[in-house]
Amino acid sequence: MADETTPLTPEQQTAADDQTIANSPTQGEVDVANANAAAPGATQDTKDLATTKSTEKAKADTIKAKRASAAQAEADENAGKPCNVDDATSKQAASCEKLKESNADFKECCDKAKAASDKVKCQKAKMNHVEPPPPKEGDEIPPKPASTPDCPAPEEDGSKKVLADAEKKKQTSEDNLEKAEDDISDAEDKIEDLQDDMDDIDDEIADLQAKIDALAGDNSEAAKTEIKSLKAQITTKKAEKAELKLQQDAANTNKDTATA
Repeated sequence: MADETTPLTPEQQTAADDQTIANSPTQGEVDVANANAAAPGATQDTKDLATTKSTEKAKADTIKAKRASAAQAEADENAGKPCNVDDATSKQAASCEKLKESNADFKECCDKAKAASDKVKCQKAKMNHVEPPPPKEGDEIPPKPASTPDCPAPEEDGSKKVLADAEKKKQTSEDNLEKAEDDISDAEDKIEDLQDDMDDIDDEIADLQAKIDALAGDNSEAAKTEIKSLKAQITTKKAEKAELKLQQDAANTNKDTATA
């Protein structure tokens, strides 16, 4: 008769799934293992390791996908519902934390529920706390038990934090946009300045070429020396222009990056 495996409780299954996710390899580790397995001369152990890592990664990804889907479905179901602290308290252990990640309205409800739940637990602990009877004469005096902590006050309205976070994100977005606009403007100014410099160099090269053309019919040594000097100057100017073009290309890249 085959052994029957006792099914896991929901809490045990959640813990097991958490362990699977924690132990799963990264995509990079899977890629390396697969590359090693595909290499010439790879041993069977190397190939088995690649299969194991791929399987573990797939299991973890499946668990993550199922959790995300369940959380989103519950968030969609609760979207727009008024806050019911009692209902939220009942969900506190599992779904509330997931819901608050994807639904701002329910996040406030969960925050209130947690505060209410903590207070109830504290009050129950105080009610169940029994002081030991005073020691009789001759008995050893037991150590004084730690006093129960004061019960927490209800947490501040969660909506304030939500609004503060939203305002902070908005300000950060506006700052990033302003910086990007400044970067684009600076890049455009630099591109324009560099183009002006290159145009000036083109004019200088044209002037030097005109001088060479004017000396073309002169076969004297002085004319030949002058032509050689003028050609060297043209070469230098072309090199300067090439350097400016590289700077302009870099400025264009910066502009494209800021625009993206």
